[in-house]
Amino acid sequence: MIEIIIGTMRPGAYSRKVGNTVFSIYKNLTPDVGLIDLKDIPREAFTPEAYEDRPRAIQAFSDRLLAAKGIVIVTPEYNSSVPGVLKHFIDLWKFPDTFKRKFSIISVSNGNFGGIRAGGHLGELLLNRGGNIFPGKVQVPMVETIFNEKDELTSDAVKKRLEDNAKAFLEFIK
Repeated sequence: MIEIIIGTMRPGAYSRKVGNTVFSIYKNLTPDVGLIDLKDIPREAFTPEAYEDRPRAIQAFSDRLLAAKGIVIVTPEYNSSVPGVLKHFIDLWKFPDTFKRKFSIISVSNGNFGGIRAGGHLGELLLNRGGNIFPGKVQVPMVETIFNEKDELTSDAVKKRLEDNAKAFLEFIK
């Protein structure tokens, strides 16, 4: 099982468009794929009290991650790092069990470097917790220019990079 995580709650986020594209790519390659969009996580999971008393609402998401062989995280770059809600969500994962997975990182930004700092920070975080990081990270630059009004990816080059990355990650987790 592969789980795709869209690492933001922001409405209209381009990382959600990329995440949905990545989900479709994986869906064409394997039937065993799920999508976790942080906008669907109950708000009570994002309170300070969640650190002390993990909300029941987070358990279903936690169970899905524990059942996954691989986790693909699509993160935007916010202020040179990952969104706070993504970091908070990761902090709620069962430690160390969830981090014994293999991770693929896709970073997104409207700048020329495709969120490379966010991807780097996320990789360090997961590695420091025991995660096995797939070396084929993908950065998606200029993200505001690669989707049409129907939220369809219009860049063949980006689509090919995402498809090649998905195929290679599936091999990596075997």
